[in-house]
Amino acid sequence: NQMTWFDSLPKIEIHLHLEGAIPFPALWELIQKYGGNPSAPDLEALEKKFRYTNFQQFIETWFWKNQFLREYEDFTHIAHLTARDLANQNIRYAEIFYSPSSFVRKGLQVQELTQAIKKGFARVPEIKMALIADLVRNVGPEVEMVVLEQLKDVKKLGVIGIGIGGSEHEFPPEPFEKLFHRARELGFHTTAHAGEAGCGRGHGTSLVGSLAIGGVIPGEPRNRFSASASSMPCVDSPSMARSWSPGFRPARHAGVSSIGV
Repeated sequence: NQMTWFDSLPKIEIHLHLEGAIPFPALWELIQKYGGNPSAPDLEALEKKFRYTNFQQFIETWFWKNQFLREYEDFTHIAHLTARDLANQNIRYAEIFYSPSSFVRKGLQVQELTQAIKKGFARVPEIKMALIADLVRNVGPEVEMVVLEQLKDVKKLGVIGIGIGGSEHEFPPEPFEKLFHRARELGFHTTAHAGEAGCGRGHGTSLVGSLAIGGVIPGEPRNRFSASASSMPCVDSPSMARSWSPGFRPARHAGVSSIGV
């Protein structure tokens, strides 16, 4: 039985967003906690809401869901149940993105937010969890530089790196060059999303050239190039193409991963 074999296989997860991997029952509990929402009257309707047809719909749903993450205990709740979901898939190690700036703007603090997430992870000791801070393109490099300086104080909590996500087709990577240089000075690994909204300045050689993503810089932490399957045709550099490798992902989070070597 192939699925039985796969389910029992020890696995790692190297690209998962905490706020995007909340089990539906856990999100449903938060929605009810904050008074319910007419667009998701029941669990079945909630699941249907997360069936996307384009990137814009995905972004809109992402922000809709974030309104139910208001308190530190909400993050402990989703961290715990997301870690449990991964452990149930026999995942032994996971690198999880989270977006501090999205919630700092709502009054939460980077250190307390990170502590709340780690508290949830600690309730599932059979899986080792590391964090990567997703510094959102849409927010801008000035705001995210402030967040980066706060992140250096939570490295000891398992924050191993930073990356940029968001609307890459509207916000090119070049303005984040100084931020990525500073992150590597602080000892963070670096990564970047690519290809989620089609070809353009936001990925491919722009990431390699401006942010030094996709290769190894002597004396600096590792750099990782994270991509969707749709970005594969946009890779226009032979050296970049050689760095791509398809990832073997858990069934519930199917996709393509790649690591620059």
